Amino acid sequence: MPVKKAAPKKEVKEDGGEKKKKAAATEGETAWVEPSTVIVKPEGQLQLSEKELDVEHTRLMSAKDPVAPQNLIRFNFKEKQYKLDATVDQCACHFEMEGNLLHRDTDEGKRIVSDLDAKRIAAERAQEMAGLGGGGG
Repeated sequence: MPVKKAAPKKEVKEDGGEKKKKAAATEGETAWVEPSTVIVKPEGQLQLSEKELDVEHTRLMSAKDPVAPQNLIRFNFKEKQYKLDATVDQCACHFEMEGNLLHRDTDEGKRIVSDLDAKRIAAERAQEMAGLGGGGG
């Protein structure tokens, strides 16, 4: 659909003969209106002064887990005593799903694809043999 052009501006005399240009929208054409921005503020928002708005607050992000234990003691069955474990696992897994998805280029993927192809070929041959044996009577 082609873009409609705004109506040509017409000179209109108002207030003592001054010339002002106005966009006149004719039937079938609509004048393009620039969208306005509406700022919505929450009810409980604080009113800050310019000085308070100019203050910078620095925050640092780190990968350290504050919930992870700092020292971990485990029982060593070989030495039959409790030992301090210096390494604490910091990995937190948020989502885990078991599945059977394999890439075709891996050894196991190639084996599975070849097995599926062999089954498909065997099924096609069985259909051909059933068709030859049943129609010859």
